[in-house]
Amino acid sequence: MNSSIRRLWERICSMFCKRKLDDDLSAELAAHIEMATEDNVRAGMNQEEARRQALIRFGGIEAAKELHRDVRSLPLLESFAQDARYALRMLRRNPGFALTAVLVLALGLGASTAMFSALDRILFRPLRYADADRLVNIGMTFPAFETAGKFPSALYSRGYHARWKPAPEPFTAVTTIAGTGKICDVTESRPERLFCAEVESNFLETLGVRPALGRDFTPEDDTRGAPPVVIISHDVWTRRFGADPGAIGRTINLNGKSIPVIGVLPPGFAMPTGQAEILQPQQIYPLDPKAQMMSSLTAFGRLKPDVTPEQAQAAIAPIIEAEAKELPGMSRGFKPQVVPLRDYLVGDASRAAWLLLGAVAGLLLIACVNVANLILARLSARNLEFAVRSALGAGRSRLARMALTESLLLAVAGGGLGLLLASAMLRVFLQLAPSSIPEIDRASLDLRVFAVAAVLTLAAGVAVGIWPALSVLRSRSLQYGLRATAAARPRVRFALVTAQIALTVAMLGGSALMLRTLWNMVKVPLGYVSERVFTMNVAINPERYAPGERVRRIPGTTAATMTSMAFPTNGSTVVGFAVDGGARDEQRLGMCWREVTPGYFQTFSIPIVRGRAFAESDRGARSAVILSESAAQILFPGQDPIGHTVQLWPLFDWTEVVGVARELRNNGLTKTPKPEVYTVWSSGGSASSRYMRSNGGPGLPRSTAFFAIRTAAGAADAAAFLKQAVANLDPLLPVTVEPLDEEVARLTERPRFVAWLLSAFAGLALLLAAAGLYGVASYLVTQRTRDIGVRIALGAVPADISRQVVWEAGRWTSAGAVLGCALAWTATRAIEAQLYGVDSRDPLSWIAALGVLCAVLLLAVLRPAVRAARVDPMTALRAE
Repeated sequence: MNSSIRRLWERICSMFCKRKLDDDLSAELAAHIEMATEDNVRAGMNQEEARRQALIRFGGIEAAKELHRDVRSLPLLESFAQDARYALRMLRRNPGFALTAVLVLALGLGASTAMFSALDRILFRPLRYADADRLVNIGMTFPAFETAGKFPSALYSRGYHARWKPAPEPFTAVTTIAGTGKICDVTESRPERLFCAEVESNFLETLGVRPALGRDFTPEDDTRGAPPVVIISHDVWTRRFGADPGAIGRTINLNGKSIPVIGVLPPGFAMPTGQAEILQPQQIYPLDPKAQMMSSLTAFGRLKPDVTPEQAQAAIAPIIEAEAKELPGMSRGFKPQVVPLRDYLVGDASRAAWLLLGAVAGLLLIACVNVANLILARLSARNLEFAVRSALGAGRSRLARMALTESLLLAVAGGGLGLLLASAMLRVFLQLAPSSIPEIDRASLDLRVFAVAAVLTLAAGVAVGIWPALSVLRSRSLQYGLRATAAARPRVRFALVTAQIALTVAMLGGSALMLRTLWNMVKVPLGYVSERVFTMNVAINPERYAPGERVRRIPGTTAATMTSMAFPTNGSTVVGFAVDGGARDEQRLGMCWREVTPGYFQTFSIPIVRGRAFAESDRGARSAVILSESAAQILFPGQDPIGHTVQLWPLFDWTEVVGVARELRNNGLTKTPKPEVYTVWSSGGSASSRYMRSNGGPGLPRSTAFFAIRTAAGAADAAAFLKQAVANLDPLLPVTVEPLDEEVARLTERPRFVAWLLSAFAGLALLLAAAGLYGVASYLVTQRTRDIGVRIALGAVPADISRQVVWEAGRWTSAGAVLGCALAWTATRAIEAQLYGVDSRDPLSWIAALGVLCAVLLLAVLRPAVRAARVDPMTALRAE
């Protein structure tokens, strides 16, 4: 073993001192020949004959040198180096071909690298938790709670500790988050808005994460009434404390309260749900025995080794069933759910990610086919060269290796340039990417991406060179020279063009479907008017402040309101209802509850189709409720709901229905709107906070209010006036003002992102397919110049010559279009979940795609067709 390694090392070293070894070998051979010559002279020969006989007996100096070089070095590597040097010389002699091939490959490799970098963290990269494959989201789901984009599941605070502590058999640990994405405003010098999460004391331990500085939460921190403490993110520690290790023990002022910092999260830590820069203990246990309310908990567990999510889901079913029976109005329709953490994080974004990866893979394949066509065209001009090399003793395998080496060099050059393009493309992707795609903001060109780019480059080099190499192996030009292939039909090239066109048709059809989807979503009636409406999110206690009057007095304001939930998203889900003094109906699930102040319907221009809107008098002791049209139909089918009474939650007051509002889109653009139930925000505070305080719940005052105004002023003026209204209340309160139009636009940001990227890739694929067809048509005209000249000399009409060229290209275009439609109609089933208002086999979309394809490809063959018609027969025959 050691001797083999030593010989290998000696061979490698010999490659770096070839000149010295060759000189030594030449000197040694000369010495042997000289000694043999002297022996022959002593035997009686003259000097000339003695040397000739010595050379004959030796058997050839050059052959001996070659044999020695093969023994002392690595022949395959040596021949590859020779082929590479020769390929570089040939590419230098043909800069136009080399530049075109490198640019085409750079485009495909750059787009593929950039897209992989953007989607790597979603689909492939391991999650940043210890043994992340054993982490799962657990809970129960209800049909009423199902929403797009996530796997909604929850546990509930009542009975949680008794059932889930210690962790049941399938898990080593279970932890929960009571709230995430909540606003925590730093109300001190340099005020800013942060996001907080309330977590269980074993949260970080379950995820396998340790604080980079300080300590973790303890069970004592998580007890009701314990002094509040926080763990801050690494960014907050750097930004607000200057990365000072002495920050541990110092305080940070959150929402007007000074809270000590006990730890700092590691760099790059990300919550498994929502966004959070501050972690706080839940501090809701033990629950007050008098408490009737319960909080929803997002739960995560760590599975024991070799336990699958399916096994864990079956094991917790009895626990979930026992919990569901204690939930009023929820005992029907529930189901247990255990979802791998990656699936929970990514949700339906994985479908869009795979769609984009498929599109960019198609673009790379088209680029490779295009370059393979270019190389085949160039090889046809080198038939005589290969025939001469074959006659001089070069084997077919060596000639094929020369063609493959040239392809690899082109791919390496294209890959290097592609990395520069990938960097620019990635910046564009990140600018356009919606925030709803998880982890995309962390995309970068790191070592992992470079490794994938290297693999793609080598694969592209082999893919580009395989057909030219096979063409060399099968070529008759090695026997008959150039004239034998002049009449040969380049069937391989035409087959490659057909494949290009087929892939292009699939990409054009997919992009047309996504553009139709985007158009349909933009045209969806919202049920409200978003123009000249501005929303404000401010972390204040609306029961302490009274900002409503100040907001209404902003210059140019025509209507203003305050709501409990951000608009236009859905509100809190209400389960079950009691109507007209009757019992609760467990089948009445999934209605959205939103607390609003009078002026809500005027601000958003939501029509009241029956009854009236809220008035200021409703904010007193009198209770009132307004239903959406679908809610009225569910609760009072075939009746006029005005004057009837409903009860939202057990022990809530009975409220009278005073109006019915027009249905609006509150569940995204592609989902059926959820029924809405509106209650008035009374002068004594929100109903939920009053109820929690009166029934022994935590009774925490609401810390976030959402304001909206309709104004005749411009965007800049409205934002300035709103911010000033809050500053008059408290200058240290951060405030976010945004036009409602921008919030509505975010409803279509993901389909817009996918549609535009698919369209861009399809456009590039169309240009490459057009270039490939142009190359084939030009090659066809060049190869048949003599035949065309003869036909024109015999009286052929130039228009007939042009039609023949167009007809020849049209046959392969038609074949590619038919193959592409068959391929696309099979593949588009994978994107049906991304479509809205259009079928994957929509004829209008496919007709449009084929029309664009035919128009562009017709333009591509016009120039070769015109050139064929202008062939001078005398010039063609003289050249022959």
